[in-house]
Amino acid sequence: MAAKTRFDDALQKVPVRAFEETCHRIVSLQAYEAANPKRLLYDLGPKLSASGQRFSPPGDHAGLYVAVERLTAGAEISGSVDEWNQSGGGTSVVFKMEVKLERVLDLTAGSVLAALGLTPADVQSQWEGYLALFRKEPVTWELGRAVFGSGRFDGILFPSKKNPPDGRCLLVFTERLAKGSTEVVLFTDDGSVRERVPA
Repeated sequence: MAAKTRFDDALQKVPVRAFEETCHRIVSLQAYEAANPKRLLYDLGPKLSASGQRFSPPGDHAGLYVAVERLTAGAEISGSVDEWNQSGGGTSVVFKMEVKLERVLDLTAGSVLAALGLTPADVQSQWEGYLALFRKEPVTWELGRAVFGSGRFDGILFPSKKNPPDGRCLLVFTERLAKGSTEVVLFTDDGSVRERVPA
């Protein structure tokens, strides 16, 4: 049984929200060409990444990280909106997908942050290298594990650190998706389905 966290009680009470929007993901052409097979909606979570991700500790839940706005996706891959604009997109591949989730934890809502005892700075705090530097996990890993472990949520909507103040990113718990009700669908230019999670 997983250890109790400081978020467990609050996560049983905070409201969930539905999410149904077009989202974006941008990857470098080099990374895309190196992928084999060409699975465009592959997980970015710790099951494939030894270093984990913002809300995904290494060896824990799988997750697909996407940006809601295309500009936010560009900022996330390049470091900032200015760097993305200066690069002109560089050598990258842009994917657009429809995301439909029934139960999302909305960390862009001040009332939700307050209920969890968090601030916007906590959500956007440094996580890369944090464990090695401070010998403890970053708060976002603790939160991500608790959110997934609660069983109440399909994902986490959170503010983009690289495109403030309005940029939004989304972590999709791919292990929680059920075809037809909660899914991520990637379309080709002609409107046909290219890839779907779950398949």
